[in-house]
Amino acid sequence: MKIATLTAIIVFAFCFAETAIVFETTFNELPAGWFNSEWLFSSSYAYICESVFETGTFEADMYTNGQPPIYYFVPDGTDSLVIHIGHDIAMYGTNGNAFVRLYSTSFDSVNIFNEWVHYDSYYSSDPIHHVIVDPPPDTWIGFRFHGYISATYPSGSTINWWVYNLTVTAHGDELALEPGTWASIKNSF
Repeated sequence: MKIATLTAIIVFAFCFAETAIVFETTFNELPAGWFNSEWLFSSSYAYICESVFETGTFEADMYTNGQPPIYYFVPDGTDSLVIHIGHDIAMYGTNGNAFVRLYSTSFDSVNIFNEWVHYDSYYSSDPIHHVIVDPPPDTWIGFRFHGYISATYPSGSTINWWVYNLTVTAHGDELALEPGTWASIKNSF
């Protein structure tokens, strides 16, 4: 009897929990309204593959914070916002930095991924997974993907970064879109 009651409670809770995709892309092209500097796109990912030698530098940016900025609305009533990014990255050499920054209208910007190399190397194929618990009402978010390398004589540096997807999912019991949300997004393009 206890198992049947527990099962009924779990099923009841799942029936009333809601999920909404806030934003999703496979990066087969630059998402609408985003700014791009140096990122390339294939049929299934965005990437930068670059090397510099002696006294060179390379910098690449892909972000929503351009002019005008593109932000995505987080439905009011969101209990948790889950950000998932599939990627592979390899950096090595003199100096390198790669980060993903989360921008918001309701809380301070935060790096959800940030790796440095300095005369060493870094490799990862682990996905970036970040959760924001109880974002405030009327929250809008944006993103920045940044890669940088530099070299000093006689060394070199390399960055190879493939970003396969970005999915932002809102979870909550009563998700609500702001009135005019779709019209605001549509008019921003």
